[in-house]
Amino acid sequence: MNGVLDNENELDVRGSYTINGGKALYSRRNSKTFKDEGNKFIYNSIMNGGMYLVCKVYLWGLFVKAKAKTLALNVLIDIRKLLVFKYYQM
Repeated sequence: MNGVLDNENELDVRGSYTINGGKALYSRRNSKTFKDEGNKFIYNSIMNGGMYLVCKVYLWGLFVKAKAKTLALNVLIDIRKLLVFKYYQM
């Protein structure tokens, strides 16, 4: 290998390699940079996943709200129809 990366996600002799095209320099003596990059990667993944979940829940809430509104309107219309019907029967 002589210190040249053949593949993007391949570990070279010195121990530096890339994750998803981002440099995560990892040497066996100084693994702090690797930890920082890893933590950042994990944090970003969690944040993105969380935002996706929040959006999904919010949209689902809007959908349920709309459903409930139409249901309530239908019930209201039914009651009014019933009242009008009763009124004309008297």
